[in-house]
Amino acid sequence: MIRHAIPVCVALGIIATAQAGKIQSAPPEAEATPTVSKKLPDKLENLPKPEEPPAPPAPKRTPDEIIATFFDSLKADHVDAAYDTLKAEFAMADRGDDEAKGMRAQTQKALDAYGPVLGYELVKEEKLGTHLMRRTYLLAGEVLPLRWKFYFYKPADRWALIDLRIDDAIADWFEEPAKPAK
Repeated sequence: MIRHAIPVCVALGIIATAQAGKIQSAPPEAEATPTVSKKLPDKLENLPKPEEPPAPPAPKRTPDEIIATFFDSLKADHVDAAYDTLKAEFAMADRGDDEAKGMRAQTQKALDAYGPVLGYELVKEEKLGTHLMRRTYLLAGEVLPLRWKFYFYKPADRWALIDLRIDDAIADWFEEPAKPAK
């Protein structure tokens, strides 16, 4: 039995030495890579700006909504805000700042003279075909009323405000019927 034990021990010793060699050996060294500088460049390239999505179209408001928003702002004594609400709906917005400033100033003077706005009412609606409309409103002030005429044009599927007139000539509001010719 001893004879057989020696070769097994010798064989085990060879295996142990081989395994020990594997454990102790280090992996081969990798080639040294050159170091890359991580410094930012002095000047960055001008990159194109991402395209901004187009502004969503303004909501389609009816003449009732346009006028109600306008008069509600006047009732709250916010003349500039009232005219700003019309700006988005006004087809002739490029008429000029002088005319717009004049309308605002005229409206403020009228509200100061005729008292705070108590309310408003539609007194007349006239249509010329399917594309033109005039709405006449009475704006009730605490002292006196004002007449407002809003002119709308509908070229396709949306009404646009094209003109606005204000007056306080109360006697002219009541038109006398034409007398028949004799």
